[in-house]
Amino acid sequence: MPDDRGPITLITSISDERNRWKSLAYAWKGIALQAANSCTQCGAPALWRTPDQATGWCEAHWKSVPKDQADAAEKVPWYVGLLKAMDLEDEM
Repeated sequence: MPDDRGPITLITSISDERNRWKSLAYAWKGIALQAANSCTQCGAPALWRTPDQATGWCEAHWKSVPKDQADAAEKVPWYVGLLKAMDLEDEM
């Protein structure tokens, strides 16, 4: 063991580091949600938007958008990054 630490100390240290990263991820998620545009129908954070960013929808309302608008919509960049971060967390 490095630094003459026992297995319990090593496991606790790894767990603490992982919890710090989780806390940081939740903090960034909270900041992103506050900074995001809101859904034009309900006011929840918009996860989808039109390319001109004039209209945004939460996940629930995006499903009810007419097909021509839904095809033109894109996921907001912070949401794409958050999904990638959550996938990395699952892999760890």
